[in-house]
Amino acid sequence: MWVLSLLKEMYIDVIKTPCIWCDNIGTIAFAANPVLHSKTKHVELDVHFIREKVAVGIVTVGHVPSTYQVAEILTKPQNYEMFAFCRDKLNKISTDEVHDRLPR
Repeated sequence: MWVLSLLKEMYIDVIKTPCIWCDNIGTIAFAANPVLHSKTKHVELDVHFIREKVAVGIVTVGHVPSTYQVAEILTKPQNYEMFAFCRDKLNKISTDEVHDRLPR
């Protein structure tokens, strides 16, 4: 929502509805279900916030398999292959590359 607000302030139109990618099928179903159940009364406020935005059509929630969830690198220990996959998808650059891009 912050990025959408920032783009709006810069007068940049968002053509496609942004998608929040999630690897939890239960969370995706909850975001799409407009009916409140008694089991959801203790769900965090941020989940209800996203649910409202999905209902209005401001964002969508899509499924991504855990093996392709790049955010895992920030939350869970990884073996080297998975670490390298996530690192490469994040388009990280080395400190040498940062120094090369600085104006001289």
